[in-house]
Amino acid sequence: DALNVSNSTSTGNIAVFSDNSTAVLTLANGGGALFRNQTNSATALQVQNATGADTLFTIDTAARSASGGNLVKIGNSTGTDTDTTFLVLDGSTADPSTNIAALNGGMFYDSDDHKVKLIENGQVKIICNTTDLGCGTGTVTLQSAYGNGNTINTTDNRNIAFNLTDQSTDPSFLIDLQCDTSCSTNGKFAVQDDGSDVFTILPAAGGITVGDNTLNTPVTINSGTGTIAVGTGAQARTVNVATGAAVQTVTVGSTNSTSSLLLQAGTGNLQIQTQGGTLGVGNNSVAQTLQIGNTTGATAITIDAGTGTIAVGTGAQARTINVGTGAAAQTVTVGSTSGASALTLQSGTGNLSITTQGTGSLNIGNNAVAQTLNIGNGTGATAVSVLCGTGTCGFGNNAVAHTTTLGSTTGTATTNLQAGTGGLSLTSGANITLGTSNTTGTLLVLDDKTDSGDPTGVAGGMYYNSNLKVFRCYDTYWRDCMATVRTTYSYTMEMGSGTGDNTFTFDTSGGGTDDGVDGVTSHPSIMLMGTSTGATNWVYAGSRKSDAIRLGNGDYWRYETVFRIGTISDDTTDYFFRAGFGDNLVASDNGSNGCYFKYNDDVNGGDWQGICVSGGTANNTVCDTNVPVSASTWYRLTVAVNSAGNSVDFIIDGTSRCQVTTNIPTGSGNVVGWGDAIKKTTGSTDITADLDYITLEGQMGTSR
Repeated sequence: DALNVSNSTSTGNIAVFSDNSTAVLTLANGGGALFRNQTNSATALQVQNATGADTLFTIDTAARSASGGNLVKIGNSTGTDTDTTFLVLDGSTADPSTNIAALNGGMFYDSDDHKVKLIENGQVKIICNTTDLGCGTGTVTLQSAYGNGNTINTTDNRNIAFNLTDQSTDPSFLIDLQCDTSCSTNGKFAVQDDGSDVFTILPAAGGITVGDNTLNTPVTINSGTGTIAVGTGAQARTVNVATGAAVQTVTVGSTNSTSSLLLQAGTGNLQIQTQGGTLGVGNNSVAQTLQIGNTTGATAITIDAGTGTIAVGTGAQARTINVGTGAAAQTVTVGSTSGASALTLQSGTGNLSITTQGTGSLNIGNNAVAQTLNIGNGTGATAVSVLCGTGTCGFGNNAVAHTTTLGSTTGTATTNLQAGTGGLSLTSGANITLGTSNTTGTLLVLDDKTDSGDPTGVAGGMYYNSNLKVFRCYDTYWRDCMATVRTTYSYTMEMGSGTGDNTFTFDTSGGGTDDGVDGVTSHPSIMLMGTSTGATNWVYAGSRKSDAIRLGNGDYWRYETVFRIGTISDDTTDYFFRAGFGDNLVASDNGSNGCYFKYNDDVNGGDWQGICVSGGTANNTVCDTNVPVSASTWYRLTVAVNSAGNSVDFIIDGTSRCQVTTNIPTGSGNVVGWGDAIKKTTGSTDITADLDYITLEGQMGTSR
């Protein structure tokens, strides 16, 4: 008969199978099954055939190693033909469409297309194979590729190359334009720029066109060391170059070898002019020196262009352009203040330098006329650098109120503000606004730290830690900007009345006092701690558990308390006060484990001490804060243990006073609680302290 296990209550588990009190198989209410080995194993779960000779399915929960680990395997790598174990995918006659984004990484067999398919980024795709090249199209040729689509899209840094190799009978690269009738602009060979022809060969003797009248297309004609002759016959004639209506650039001549450029005219005039375009002198691809005029006498040079553009050295080749570099004192004027004149200074990938020879000022656009100054250009990867040495670079920092704009909101324009180790400061006499009010919403994206740990902190600093998936803020220490229980622990006791909770407790011996009293200015609802008159009485306010925290090991812990002591310890009434982390803060000795402040008039001249003890009272390290304890004085004591567990900072009223780097309890058994405590050793005086608040904060190094 079958074994029938029934859960008649419909609550709890149906069955739990345990190995030495550890549940290894749980059948939950409703039929859910959970397998969890007591220890990880390479054979955590197996399915074998009847003889046990063939393993069909294995789950390996062991740690990843050269032999495997953390994997699910079909078969046992020993199959041949009928003994081979197969993973057979589910079949479907149509692609799935419901909640497909949730199926990323899934696979199935399309029984109509006879293809294995997968789902990537919410899309169904066919898995290609080496048997069916092109995933079902058979042998791939350029003709078959064209039949599947007529566009080839290149990828980053991957050129297309056709090599006509040297052979006994050299091959040719032929493009045969076979249209003979009614061709018009069809059947052509063309090279295009953004869809517009810049080089065209029309069939049926339709002609060859170089350049385009609708684009700013440069045309270059070279002939090696030969001669390019345009209109050099003896007949009088007019030669027009680039007379189209569109804006264009014309380059005549070459700087290669000993090439010369001769522009000549008979008794007529030689005119180089623009039709609203650009007049370029010396803007070819070779670095060169252009001299116009001379350095002797009072030579005047004027370059005018009407309402057009005057371009000097605007070619693609890196070069240096010097204006007004003679030894004599001189004034150089570039541009005009008349009308709507514009002045553009630009460079390629080199530098644009405007310097003075002395202590004079370098003024750009400082006349009385409202104007626009453009430095660089809006095309290509133009770089503009403004360098100031050890001085200050000022943009729009004169006394006149105005608007300074850096960058552009056009298209995908990017503006980078960057600095080295000196930092980047954005200051304003009013608000600093990011983005504009609209329906899009501009994001302020902080820097992302991808591993554990925090950078060096600066007050007011903030960044995003993708390792913890939290925003981090710095104010004397790093903490989560928006506290979450995954990475932060926080507890505060204030407005105390002598009653504890699940975390916090008040405790006394010998009839001591732990009750609330009236608050005072800046210290609301004070908790009175009193030892009563017994010679060895004590009073304690702190964690209910003495083993609540393990310091260090990647977690940052910070304990803080505000209080004032009513009476100073002396030989007649002797006591000590402790505040911080510890497994027994009322112990007569230093306790076994802890890091805390301690006060006693007989020790260290009555100054606050910082003490850490680990694994026994003899293993302790003490630091002197050099801050004496005074009666009826409010103190804010802070004990901060870094995440590495190798440094403890003892802070009084917000100022770091001393540090301890040894005997910090970080071992697996060296756990601690936290709190404030008064422990009397002699005398009959009731020793009291007013407790304002206790707060504990933990920053977890690993998200829980």
